[in-house]
Amino acid sequence: YVVLERNDNYWGIKGKIKKFIVRNIPNTDTRYAALKSGEIDGVVDINAIPPFLADEIKKDPRFAVDKNKSTMIRYLCVNGNKFPFNDVRMRRAVSLAIDRKNLVHNMYLDYAEPTANILNYTSPGYKAFPVEYDLQEAKRLAHEVLGNERCEITYCINGNEPLQKGEAELIAYWLQDIGLDVKIQAIEYATLSKMMRKGDFNIVRIQKGLANGDPFSALYTFIMPDGALNVSNSSGYNNPEVTELMNKVKHITDEAERQRVFDRVQEIVVYEQPVIPLFNDMNIVAYNKRLKNYKPLIYGVDLSKVELAEEND
Repeated sequence: YVVLERNDNYWGIKGKIKKFIVRNIPNTDTRYAALKSGEIDGVVDINAIPPFLADEIKKDPRFAVDKNKSTMIRYLCVNGNKFPFNDVRMRRAVSLAIDRKNLVHNMYLDYAEPTANILNYTSPGYKAFPVEYDLQEAKRLAHEVLGNERCEITYCINGNEPLQKGEAELIAYWLQDIGLDVKIQAIEYATLSKMMRKGDFNIVRIQKGLANGDPFSALYTFIMPDGALNVSNSSGYNNPEVTELMNKVKHITDEAERQRVFDRVQEIVVYEQPVIPLFNDMNIVAYNKRLKNYKPLIYGVDLSKVELAEEND
């Protein structure tokens, strides 16, 4: 644990509470039990309380739940260096076959925002695009790639994340309609990373906390030929127009012109899906109502503004 104590000699606005003890509780169920028992008063980290437990906590009048946007995006990494995902039509088919709104509503109880854009919705330069679900178009595109054959693929998930298995089963159900027979494998994350670097996979469910600074760096890693995630995720993405635009924008200082370039880049990658974004996370906080101003930021909670409802210290 870490103890944070107020400095009463601080020159600016002082914190409302004299001392916080911030504990590390890795297990989700243990965290939930600690909150319910009064052992802790609130949670502060990403995924500290998953959606299904957030809804349970809301039923108890002693507690409150709040949410805000998050920098975390969840997506499917598809192996673009080998069949069938080396074909943009197949990547588009997978994207169009996934009913993201259904996924977010049923699996995540609307504590997430569906997206088809690599760039996170907290990032400057982000452009919103309609989230498309079109099973007939998905079937047509997949048929162009597979013909009358079916293709068996392996879908790898992180076995330590409890919701990933149910999510994968739902997506696998949808993908069978476009000729993909999905085998789900739960694998430890370190092993998954090695498999991805070697290209020994078809689909891996992954996540990334994207910077909320300049969009150039966040996009670069996914879509440039030498981008770190493009290489390590075996995405194999290389679009000459995207490369030209990204090299051009480095030398543009006019913000309006830079935004036009980033808009075009996002338009291309939303269509071509070098990776297949599913949804942007939300930062969910749950806390005892004896606390006031316990509000989620994009990341964490501003503890300096938190105070006790019954007293001032």
